[in-house]
Amino acid sequence: MAALVAIVVLGDEDLFCGFLEHFPSKQYALLCAGDVEEVQTFIEAGEPFLLVVNLDEVAPSLADTLRQARRGGAVVVGLTRGGKDPLHAALADWIVPRGEDVAALAAVLRDILAERRRSPRVALELPVRLKGAGEAVATTVSPTALFVLTERTLRAGATVPLTIEVDEGEELSCDATVVRVGRGESGRRGVVLGIPESAAAVRRLLQSLVERAAEVERGLRGRRAGDAPAGGDAAPPAPPAPDGAAALELSRPETTQVDLGAEVRGAAEAAIA
Repeated sequence: MAALVAIVVLGDEDLFCGFLEHFPSKQYALLCAGDVEEVQTFIEAGEPFLLVVNLDEVAPSLADTLRQARRGGAVVVGLTRGGKDPLHAALADWIVPRGEDVAALAAVLRDILAERRRSPRVALELPVRLKGAGEAVATTVSPTALFVLTERTLRAGATVPLTIEVDEGEELSCDATVVRVGRGESGRRGVVLGIPESAAAVRRLLQSLVERAAEVERGLRGRRAGDAPAGGDAAPPAPPAPDGAAALELSRPETTQVDLGAEVRGAAEAAIA
């Protein structure tokens, strides 16, 4: 039997009650957290979940909890009745207008969950080159998109020649599409680049990197769990997550360090074969 998808609504009982008819209990574990402390219990459980929170009223303690949740792999959906706020992008993976139509909001959440299942993401550093922008680094990778740090002004919808340096003298290239322009958590500028279906070799390379990085992360989590003190002391806090764009980072693992020299070469051999 497939695991239930956990959705946690923070501090909004009316919204929680409205969601009950849109998320059947056979498919979703819909829960309401009354305060930050209750959210912490979900984070400590170590299971991925989707957290729905009102961003118009964010206290410092809640901001810290949201960052911790995202580092642990949770997807944070921020609701707001106001305009765009630069702070929101640092706290939530998705920012959604808080209207009165609960059915429409529920449909947005289902789309986010579907996208997350369809295209997993990992945080790693991948050297790339953009025509006209020179050498750069992708800090979040999925099989179909990259978040690339760059100060160069690029227009959403534009086509940009992208090159991934596989090894000395070996490269994979394609014409990527600028999906979104924005800033990462550190405030550095970057772009989300979509990889077209026609660039099959590049997509296979990225898919392989995502799978390998996920394996490394699972191994690290297993070792951390095995090394935990017998007395049940809390594990040390996770390091800050790297830069990323809200449109790309649906799943945010802790920073995964990968030997990209070996990993990219191995993945490229499989992609080109």
